[in-house]
Amino acid sequence: MVAAGAAEAAPRLNPSPSPHRRRASSALSPAKSNSNANTGAGDARPKPKAKWRCVNAQADAALAAQKLTAEKYLSDAWITTLGMRKSVALKRFQLQLYRNNWKLMTVLKGQMGYLEEWSSLERDYVDSLSGTVEALTASILCLPVTDGAKADIQDVKNAVGSAVDIMQTIGSSICSLLAKLAGTSILVSDLSKVATQERTLMEQSRELLSTLATVHMTSDYHGNAI
Repeated sequence: MVAAGAAEAAPRLNPSPSPHRRRASSALSPAKSNSNANTGAGDARPKPKAKWRCVNAQADAALAAQKLTAEKYLSDAWITTLGMRKSVALKRFQLQLYRNNWKLMTVLKGQMGYLEEWSSLERDYVDSLSGTVEALTASILCLPVTDGAKADIQDVKNAVGSAVDIMQTIGSSICSLLAKLAGTSILVSDLSKVATQERTLMEQSRELLSTLATVHMTSDYHGNAI
């Protein structure tokens, strides 16, 4: 019975593996581990690529946004600078216009005395001329030359000479005033030409400012759209 019990208990024992089996199992285990490692690496390879693609896309998007922002800032700065330049040019034109107006007023103010003098001289010359005509009429045309009456030739000569002297004085004064007025008219003509040129420049400046406003509105619209 002891032998039978030993025979029944023998199959339940778990004998230790032989050295040959240990070597085979140890030889097979690296292959299994390598296959498992390759499988894990194959599963992990696509993940870093996708991650880097996402990072690159985000970086490109950020750079594009920064580029658009920088371009908008540069465009706004350029428009602002252009507006300031146009404003400075307009101020210069206005200053030049004021200077020319001041010159015109100065010239006219200097000539106002001559114009006032001309009005007073004109009255004096008219009075002198009318008196001369009356004197000549009384001395020559109204003389009683009939019925043997005689006229004093020397008196008539003196009267005519005095009238001629007065006429020459009047003529020289008129020529002097006409020369002064001619110079004044030339200055006024030149100033009118300058004023016309300035008016043309002001129109051009107004057109440039309207164009600048249109460009600025277009830039703001594009900036808001972006």
